[in-house]
Amino acid sequence: MQLTAEALGCPLPPDDLAARAMPVRQLDLAVTPIWRIHRAIYGPIHYNRRATGGHPYRFDAPNDEFGVLYASPSFAGCMAEAVIRDRFQGHRLPLLLDEEELTQRSISELGTTLGRPLQLADLTQPHFHLGMDNRVMSTDDYRGPNLWSRAIHDAFPALDGLYFKSRFANEESVAIFDRAPMVARGGPVPLARFHLLAGFLDAYNIGIAPPTDAWME
Repeated sequence: MQLTAEALGCPLPPDDLAARAMPVRQLDLAVTPIWRIHRAIYGPIHYNRRATGGHPYRFDAPNDEFGVLYASPSFAGCMAEAVIRDRFQGHRLPLLLDEEELTQRSISELGTTLGRPLQLADLTQPHFHLGMDNRVMSTDDYRGPNLWSRAIHDAFPALDGLYFKSRFANEESVAIFDRAPMVARGGPVPLARFHLLAGFLDAYNIGIAPPTDAWME
């Protein structure tokens, strides 16, 4: 069945995308660190694919043509996208996280072996000339954004991935194509002991509830 913009809830990438001017963000990881929150039992380097059991995300390749690694230069962005997501939507105060949501996760800083800054399609810049609008970053139907990811990947082979505003945090995030080799910089840190966590919880008035608290029942 032919996919349409109406069915997907966002525009489709144009066939002539390669002929259009793509805004580019250079991200120097020596200056701007990026973080990835991950399950503590796994390493931080994971290029998501459905074929390897990955849950489908916004900028995955639609048919597993390539893998995509998600990270963020914002700790709030990492927390919102990897831990909190929609769990506070429609709920009254207090905002509570299960203690296990923190103790079962680690956070890692990422680097690259490219020897240069990452070159990313900057979707935080005006993009009307690409035939795109912000529904690509906000729709909860990922089929359309998946098509955009493949289109950008194929049309701009010099780009390493995407730079965009996350849906849950409205913070800068990155989706790195697997043609850009990413590595961990230093060892993983238990999320519950990460130095930015306490300030994040205080800033958003989020409490920690033991797993057996009645609020979960």
